[in-house]
Amino acid sequence: MQVFDVIYKLTDWLAGELESRRPRERVEEKTGSAKVLKLFGEAKGKVVLGGKVEEGTLAEGAEVRVMRRDLELGRGTITSLQANKKQVKKVEAGSEFGAQVKTSAEPAPGDLLEIVAVAFK
Repeated sequence: MQVFDVIYKLTDWLAGELESRRPRERVEEKTGSAKVLKLFGEAKGKVVLGGKVEEGTLAEGAEVRVMRRDLELGRGTITSLQANKKQVKKVEAGSEFGAQVKTSAEPAPGDLLEIVAVAFK
């Protein structure tokens, strides 16, 4: 329970509370893409694959959309990333990589991973 000695403090507090509880709109922006070159294995909702970053930067923890011919197969998150047989945090455009992706989709060679940045407005 809040107690206010001046009414304008109540209106300021109420405006802040209303803003913090307002429903947020999820906004996605495509920040890059990577092509799946090879699938190495699948187990318990995770897929190990090799690919090449075509544009932007692929980073560990990034959210991706698995796309096949402009159709979204599913979404996932990059849980582990390797380049040149070393663990890395990100891979730049033009580089090949190996990644473990947590997803329910089943990507195949030739599919695209669209890297998306998510913001709430």
